[in-house]
Amino acid sequence: MSRSVGNPYFQDMERSFLSVQSGLRGTWLACMVWMAVFTTQAQTDHWEAVVQDGTTWHYLIPTAQPIQYWIENNFNDDAWAVGPSGFGYGDGDDATVVPTTTSIYLRHEFTMDNLASIEEAVFAIDYDDGFVAYLNGTEIARGNCGNPGDLVAWDATLSVDQEAVLYSGGTPDYVNLDPSSALVDGLNTLAIEVHNVGPGSSDLTARPFLFLGTSDEAQTFGTPPVWFSPAFADTHFVTFNLNMSNENVSPEGVYLAGGPFGPPGAYPFTDDDGDDVWNLLLELPHGFTGHYTFTNGACQDWSCKENIAGLDCADPSHWNDRLLDNVASSFTVSTCFAQCTTDGTCAAIQGCTDPNAINHFDAATEDDGSCVYMNESTLPLVQITTDTPILDDPRIVANMKVTNLPAGLNTLSDEPNEYNGQITIEIRGSSSQFFPKQSYALETQDSTGANNNVPLMGMPAENDWILHGPYSDKTLMRNAVIYERGTAIGQSPPRRRYCELYINGDYRGVYMFMENIKRDDNRVDIATLLPTDTAGNEVTGGYIMKVDRIQGDYEGGWNSPYPKLGGETQQIQMHKPEADDLHPLQLAYIEDHFTAFEHALAGPNFADPVLGYAPYIDAESFVEMYFANEITKNVDAYRLSQYFYKEKDSDGGKIVMGPWWDFNLGFGNSDGCDSYNTNGFESNTGCRVLHPFWFERLREDPNYRGLTRCMWDAYRADVWSDEAIDAMIDSLATVLAVPSVRDHARWPRLGQYVWPNVFIGQTYDEEVQFLRDWIDDRMAWLDANIEGDCVLGCTDPEACNYDSDALYDDGSCEDCGCPQDIDNDGVVTVSDILAALSEFGCTSGCTADVDGDGQVTVSDFLDILSVYGNFC
Repeated sequence: MSRSVGNPYFQDMERSFLSVQSGLRGTWLACMVWMAVFTTQAQTDHWEAVVQDGTTWHYLIPTAQPIQYWIENNFNDDAWAVGPSGFGYGDGDDATVVPTTTSIYLRHEFTMDNLASIEEAVFAIDYDDGFVAYLNGTEIARGNCGNPGDLVAWDATLSVDQEAVLYSGGTPDYVNLDPSSALVDGLNTLAIEVHNVGPGSSDLTARPFLFLGTSDEAQTFGTPPVWFSPAFADTHFVTFNLNMSNENVSPEGVYLAGGPFGPPGAYPFTDDDGDDVWNLLLELPHGFTGHYTFTNGACQDWSCKENIAGLDCADPSHWNDRLLDNVASSFTVSTCFAQCTTDGTCAAIQGCTDPNAINHFDAATEDDGSCVYMNESTLPLVQITTDTPILDDPRIVANMKVTNLPAGLNTLSDEPNEYNGQITIEIRGSSSQFFPKQSYALETQDSTGANNNVPLMGMPAENDWILHGPYSDKTLMRNAVIYERGTAIGQSPPRRRYCELYINGDYRGVYMFMENIKRDDNRVDIATLLPTDTAGNEVTGGYIMKVDRIQGDYEGGWNSPYPKLGGETQQIQMHKPEADDLHPLQLAYIEDHFTAFEHALAGPNFADPVLGYAPYIDAESFVEMYFANEITKNVDAYRLSQYFYKEKDSDGGKIVMGPWWDFNLGFGNSDGCDSYNTNGFESNTGCRVLHPFWFERLREDPNYRGLTRCMWDAYRADVWSDEAIDAMIDSLATVLAVPSVRDHARWPRLGQYVWPNVFIGQTYDEEVQFLRDWIDDRMAWLDANIEGDCVLGCTDPEACNYDSDALYDDGSCEDCGCPQDIDNDGVVTVSDILAALSEFGCTSGCTADVDGDGQVTVSDFLDILSVYGNFC
């Protein structure tokens, strides 16, 4: 079957190409499609560049949707700004630097005097993150912006991002045009809209090019750049012969998928002669580079993807996909599903062949004695059954059984004692979605679909839960380690319990069954915000916010007036309630209040206890979040999964950092931003440019630094001591000792690189020992480098020994008792008045000097009378 790689909705087009992106993890770009065709050509004398870097454009940074005829020749763009190409945020390849924006609209007019001499035309664009191009009012190309003809709103967010390629030595995508239909003699207009992935994106690129091949010897336009080669507009055929003789082929068929080819479905193989060798013919542009994989079925959750982890043809940095690298001629790929053979044969495959084993390998043809079985587990067992595959969105209805017997041993044959009922479930996560072991979000429901609050595994009743499946974290415990340390200091990270998961009878490994973040008396315990709470104290609290990616679970929010440390727009997102569920007055209140905090923090009096940040925040919660980020040296620290909430004024009114969330890439488990190094602050790495300014600014306050040092020393002397941390890791390792064997048998990855690992242990024990050693070294470095001068003392203003200079309470506060009870009989009575009368006028050593002014006067009698009859 021959397939030209293009948009499946436009298969009737004579020729289409794939929009290619090199090195973008798991990204499916919308296919770049155009209406042009190759035509019978006369001899091309030379090529010219009508549009290239440096070409002058009219451009618009929109605040609303442009009128629809902005793409036409007769549109008046005199009010638009003017500047040379390229356009962007000033990162080295931009001649015109523009402010942060979700989109930019470009127009360039040029005149053709001799269209008959133009034999060929090629449009190219280097872009970040999506574009739609029009020539004389007709769409000619688009990339990462939906299907041809779709309207892309000026403020739309894209589902994936796309990196520019010219700055790194790459070549942008080419689009061949038919000059006789695309161009006209006289005035021509090239109009382009370029869209950012979202308002929080750190970069934007728009570098368009239009090349013409002419039979005329005369030079009319500019000389093309050196990277342009007309041969790159050629295409080549790649034939795939895939041997499926070791497989039970799915009724849904066999597919090429992954990378720019997207999820299974668009590129099916055929086996017309029934010889178990499935065939696919693709037409690809010259220079094409892209990852791909094979799937046995059209699964949307990648569960039917071949597993070639650890084999030579797998790219471990790209989900163990295969790679087509710089296609320069037609060729054939002959290989075997789940193998790296190059001659089209399938070798005998060793593995567990027993279907009853948890690590049964469908493709195995020879049993190697590696089978592992589930007899009983010391962890709760969760069994989920579905009628359809679990997707990222929407949630599907399923059934869940939870077995957690009091005796502590659970088997699949045991009756579920905690839950047996309906749920809805979906895949969750961002980059983790491309791991074979996926994480899930679920809600427990009754048979009508209503929320069903139930207690599970010792956790309070609720309906909103997470099944977190550690994969790149081969210890299975990184999140557990930091959550346990948070619980030890009184933080409220999500409650969690290890379990082992089955989906439709398939063992899926060790999971952490966790509470999701939401407002609840047993979760984030803040007041409920009702739709009618629009004024007074009622509107002042009940908000959970976050700093996170704007894709995925984006629920709306606002742009901070203060950018990230690198200059990019900082967006504050609503988590619960979602922005769409808030009354406009509620959203206005929380935005105004949080912005007031930022103004106070950024202002000249930021350290003033009244005029600065102090009245707005629970400073200790900010310090503890700082600790969590720096102990783990989490590559996502400060910039992703940072949650915080606002109490009602009647409950204190503070902005509180927390709950803690998502540290699986911490503790030396990532090769990004120097996060694997036990030295140095994560807040000082290259990723700091993506951090909000709050933590950096707070540490400029000597009192905040002092509080930080006090709290660090207090925790390290107690629940965060080396001995306490080692004991906790020992405990977790004991809990996971046997279940981890099953998990790694089901998902073999020990001794293999899994993105973004730095350390690769050959055994589970080596992975745990690395984690233990890394934490010991990290804590020692922080001991020596946490900033601040600690001042301890009594911080209770009601105590007799209150110390206004103390930054952290040392437990020394003394109760002042009842000074009006002069005779110390525990109650203020007539006898105390008489005792004061007996010393009336005393000016030295007076026991009846109640108000502490050094003498006994009428004011002391008034003080005694004010509490007369009180028990002390």
